[in-house]
Amino acid sequence: MLNNIQQNFKRFKIRHLLALIFLFVVALLAGFISQANQTFMNANFVKKYFSENPTYYAIKVSQAKSAIIDRFYGSGNQEFTSTMNSEIVNFAQNLPDNQIMPGEVMYNLQTLQNNFPKILSQLILPEEYQKYQNLIIDNIYQIPSNINLEQTLMNNFSAKIDHFLAESGQSINPAVLNATTHYIVQVYLGQLTMHDTIHEIKQNFAITKKYMDILTLIILISLLALIVLNYFLYDLIGWRIFIFTTTLIIFLAGYLASMPICQQMIQQIFVIK
Repeated sequence: MLNNIQQNFKRFKIRHLLALIFLFVVALLAGFISQANQTFMNANFVKKYFSENPTYYAIKVSQAKSAIIDRFYGSGNQEFTSTMNSEIVNFAQNLPDNQIMPGEVMYNLQTLQNNFPKILSQLILPEEYQKYQNLIIDNIYQIPSNINLEQTLMNNFSAKIDHFLAESGQSINPAVLNATTHYIVQVYLGQLTMHDTIHEIKQNFAITKKYMDILTLIILISLLALIVLNYFLYDLIGWRIFIFTTTLIIFLAGYLASMPICQQMIQQIFVIK
């Protein structure tokens, strides 16, 4: 038995050792790359990552509501700020074919002001926020979509405000409704994660994806080549089983160990606020 061990060690040359080391290193890198392609390079995983955070969307909705209230009421006011009123009036009056009667705008603004907290509770919802953020993620990952996010929000919010007021027997001029919805949507879009920096993120992601695809191909080819090389370098079944098993273990170790890193990459790439 001792002679067999000595013979095996004699046959274990430097080139065998180097081939084995390269195989294990590439297997580790393959684990990292595989994890990356399954996580921050995968739109569905990114969506899942956000949705599985139990407080993420609740916090984002709260922040969006606070930002809208601050935009309309200012600091500590119980009424819309004069600046906000002026902006709504100017926007409404500049709309084509508006039919606003004198004094009607201020009456409409008072109606909105009286119902604004309840209106916001109908507009800003976690499931809605998640849906719109997913559209942004799809945009970044260049998943085809015919949806115009801003126009979709305008139509959705206008319909909800109109429906809410109609249920209580109230109504406002369509021009005022359009103007108010416009400013709500602008603030809401600013609160959507990644919206303000979407073009920059898309460019960075496109570059990252290009290099990741090249790196993935290189590592995959190298891994297959090294597996074949080591297979022919060792003619003993025991060595071949050991090498294959160790390679698989190292691959899985790299795959699992890189999960926290990939999650951190999601936060860095998508600039979670």
